[in-house]
Amino acid sequence: PEPDPGDRMSYATQADLEGRFGAAAVSKAALGGSATGVTDAAPRIATALSDAAAEIDAALAASFALPLATTKTWPGLRAIQCDIAQMLLFGQSVPDAVRDRARDARSRLGLIASGARQLLDGDGTALERRDQPRTADELPGVEAKAMVMTDDNLEGF
Repeated sequence: PEPDPGDRMSYATQADLEGRFGAAAVSKAALGGSATGVTDAAPRIATALSDAAAEIDAALAASFALPLATTKTWPGLRAIQCDIAQMLLFGQSVPDAVRDRARDARSRLGLIASGARQLLDGDGTALERRDQPRTADELPGVEAKAMVMTDDNLEGF
């Protein structure tokens, strides 16, 4: 059976989101956005946080054993999740500053996933990366052929 999305590791809570951007701003984004006639912001906030956590997990899955330890805090991931969730709350009408913040968060996430930045827990300890294939030769089922650069091979380019 499929895991319940509610069971997904979350790096941030609604309280974290509200602490970062203000409760009124979060509620306004959740109630405004693309939802019409919505009077309870909590379900939309929970969905945005869950979707942002799924995006984080997808980016980190090849590099780290998931789920991450629930006994630790992950402040960098908390900030990334909040920035992405805030953008998701706005739906179709995302302010430029919010979009830029989410773009920066995704960039930071990409740097962590690629190994250019370390993933630190709340104590400042770097999480050990698990081995991951780095070249096509190391990937199962992928055959990489060497390409020789000759005039014949480059014809038509």
